[in-house]
Amino acid sequence: MALLKVHKEISALPSTLEPDAIYMVRVGAGFDLYVTDTTGSIAYASNDYVPEVAPHNLSLGESYASEFRDHVKRLGAAINPSDAGHRIGKLIQDDLFRSASFVLFPSAVAEGKLYAQKPLGMAMDVSRASTGTRTNFDSLIELVPYNLAQYSQTFTNNAWGSLGYGNTAAIVADNTIAPDGSMTASKATFTAAGTQGRLVQAVSVTNGAEYTASFHVKYGNKSTINLYSDAAVFGTFVTFDFASNTITNSNNTYGSSVENVGNGWYRISFKYFAPSSTAQFGMITFGGEDGFVYLWGAQLVEGSTAKDYQKTETRLNIPRIDYAKGTTPAVLVEPQRTNNVFWSNDFSAAKSYNYQNATQSSTTILGPNGLPTTGITSDTSANIFHRFFKSVDASSATFTSSIYANRGDSRYLGLGVNHNGSASKENIVVFDLQEGVIASNPYGVDATIEDDGDGWFRCTHTFTYYGATAVDICVHNAGVGAFTTFGFQVFDSPSSATTLYVSQLQFEVGTYATSYIPTAGAAVTRVADVVTKTNAGSIIGQTEGTIFGEFEVIPEKQDSMLCLIGNIAGGWYSDFIYVRAYNGIPAVSVRQNDTTFVGIDGTTALSRGYHKFAFAYKQNDFAFYVDGQLIGTDNSGNVPACNAVYLGQYVDGADREVPKRSFALWKNRLPNEELAKRTAL
Repeated sequence: MALLKVHKEISALPSTLEPDAIYMVRVGAGFDLYVTDTTGSIAYASNDYVPEVAPHNLSLGESYASEFRDHVKRLGAAINPSDAGHRIGKLIQDDLFRSASFVLFPSAVAEGKLYAQKPLGMAMDVSRASTGTRTNFDSLIELVPYNLAQYSQTFTNNAWGSLGYGNTAAIVADNTIAPDGSMTASKATFTAAGTQGRLVQAVSVTNGAEYTASFHVKYGNKSTINLYSDAAVFGTFVTFDFASNTITNSNNTYGSSVENVGNGWYRISFKYFAPSSTAQFGMITFGGEDGFVYLWGAQLVEGSTAKDYQKTETRLNIPRIDYAKGTTPAVLVEPQRTNNVFWSNDFSAAKSYNYQNATQSSTTILGPNGLPTTGITSDTSANIFHRFFKSVDASSATFTSSIYANRGDSRYLGLGVNHNGSASKENIVVFDLQEGVIASNPYGVDATIEDDGDGWFRCTHTFTYYGATAVDICVHNAGVGAFTTFGFQVFDSPSSATTLYVSQLQFEVGTYATSYIPTAGAAVTRVADVVTKTNAGSIIGQTEGTIFGEFEVIPEKQDSMLCLIGNIAGGWYSDFIYVRAYNGIPAVSVRQNDTTFVGIDGTTALSRGYHKFAFAYKQNDFAFYVDGQLIGTDNSGNVPACNAVYLGQYVDGADREVPKRSFALWKNRLPNEELAKRTAL
């Protein structure tokens, strides 16, 4: 049996590895392990690094935050920027949270995982089975994930291939060290055989929209490689030359770049406008260019910026960390919704947007998603509407329409729905985009206006439709002066033409607006977020405990759910603790053996927004606090044994999901004064 040689800790693997050796590579406050075989190749790599004792020059909280970041990065998670300031660590440093059995402040995510700060390495399981959007740290609405490529570093997956032309590159996975230090980069051997050597995948894009393609490459024995993103015709590409480490050729692009990311790796990228609604994206070589290169980190994103590389697999289950309501991040947990508007961000006549006494104007004004927007420019016709309308299929239900708007040199936006034959068409709402308020709501429609920053507001309009035909969503530029309202319309008499800007139209079944769902030539459904942890008995207090969380209460919902903690084996309906707001009113239920022992309800509905709840439980000793105030106590009741936590969809699948900023568990019943203090912070 061969002897293994153990090396002392090093900062990086050497270029040539000794056979039968163990290397410990420093990572943050710990190290990764690498084991070589008899040929000097890596036979085993552990990226679950072993943490060491916290450095003495950091506070306990800051050290914990550093350890958390390093650890989840080793697990392949993305870290949100807010964590860089040790916010999480300082909270963990608090004596109360240090005594908790489970602490979650949303900040670290991977596909299907939302990582907790405590216990280190534990994660909630997340499924959504669809993409979605969020407001990122820079206050821009973006896709989640924003990387449109599937399996962005798993080139052996069937998502990659030749797509029916040329020869598929031969891939050896996990063949060398990637730019992030993991053993995840692939060796790709291209054989053109008179046509092309190809490693590409099909992606869906918007015809005419702006995109940035990028790939990480490292020299093998080929002199060049082509990064490509286009329709089936080979027309949009750049050629990277390994001798000069520069781009030596480009076609149909309007900007390219090369970034040296270290250890022989380069990130090459280019910008282009999509020539069709389907694209092939990847790497291509031609005849006479056979050979191999090393590849890692494929990415295709909307817009003119490459963005930080984001690893993907299926792209469907990445948690959405959202900054829409301020600098404190929340994980978006939302019900299933469908945007029924076709071409939700292309307001052209070609996409069936009908302009009346107004024209569509092009603009360089960027919208909440960082992309160009549309202007609605009025003419000067007097005492009439200046608008566009869009027909949308609908049947009897309560709908919420929403749109982002910027005043430009106008002021008032009108939003109404023509029911096309329905008896009630009185629903117009006028929004003041200068003051950020509702200027007129003559029919008492449920409506909201929220400041999205940089002059943009999201305006929403909720109504109940009784019919079975299409409706027209009417978006008015109501000018800067006096206006009158009638039915679903607003009339004004502009002395000169004005322009206001709009972006991202949505029309969904429900009593309130959810996050934006982009569409093209068909309606798009975002599936409900399900956030759960099973086999969780070790973090749940079984005979006593405390539940804490900050989450968004939406009074328009029947239930805004913080959590349900239950016993799967015993059946959710027979054993659980359920913390929620019912039509905005705080409520807690405790049930054991199909009997409700505890029910504590408030008397006043909370305002829409984030609120802090805490519920402490022990046999015959229960207390419920919200925002520092005692809601109620109960001195009689049993505690169910529980083994699972639900932060997302309720067991019956009903609409109870809401965003959450924090969640924590203790295995002891905290004193009432601590509940008041914690929820008042």
